[in-house]
Amino acid sequence: MSLDRRAFLVLSGALGALPGAAATADGGVPEGAAGPILSRLADYGDALDHGAAETWRDCFAEDAVLDFQVGDPTRFAEIFGGVAVEGRARFAGAAIAGFLARHRVLLPYPTKHVATATRLSDAGGGVVATLSNFQRLDFRDGACVVACFGRYEDRFRRSADGGWRFVHRLAVVEASSSPRSAPAAGGTEAHHAL
Repeated sequence: MSLDRRAFLVLSGALGALPGAAATADGGVPEGAAGPILSRLADYGDALDHGAAETWRDCFAEDAVLDFQVGDPTRFAEIFGGVAVEGRARFAGAAIAGFLARHRVLLPYPTKHVATATRLSDAGGGVVATLSNFQRLDFRDGACVVACFGRYEDRFRRSADGGWRFVHRLAVVEASSSPRSAPAAGGTEAHHAL
C-alpha cells in the first residue's frame, strides 16, 4: 500500500463521504492524489501567513473561485477586493491575487492558518473534494488568540503540469473572537468583518 493510500485511509477513517461526493470503500480518490492535495492545503496557509505570492498563485487553477461565508460578506468583499454574491464574499481571477496582498496589509500582525481533520472524496469528473476544519491564530497585543475557526469545503483538479490545484474553496467562518459590532482592541476592520 502506498504512503498516499495510507494517508488517505488514516485521514478518512470512518468519517464517511463529503456532501455531494461519491462514496466508495476507499473514498475513490485517485492513487497518488492524497499527499499532493494535503501539501497544497498546507501551502495555502503558509502562503497566506507569509505573503508568498508565487506559492499563493500556484495553489489555484486559472478558473478558480475563492468564497468566504462570513458575518458581513458585503463588507468583507469590499475590504479585500472581491464581490458579494449569494451571501458570500467571492474572489476570482485577479481578485484572488489581490486578496493575498490585502491580507498582509490589513492584518499586519503574525497569523497562522491551520487546517485539520481533512477528509477526501471523489467528487467525479476528475475532481477531489476535501472538507477540513480550520482555525486562524493571530498574535496581537502580545498574545496568541484564536481569531476565528470554521471549515474549508474544497474542490481540487489535476492541472496540465500534474499538480493538484483549488478550483473552488469555500471558507465558512463559524465563530470569531471579535464582536461584529465594533473592532476589538488591537483588532482591525478586516477582522471585524469576520
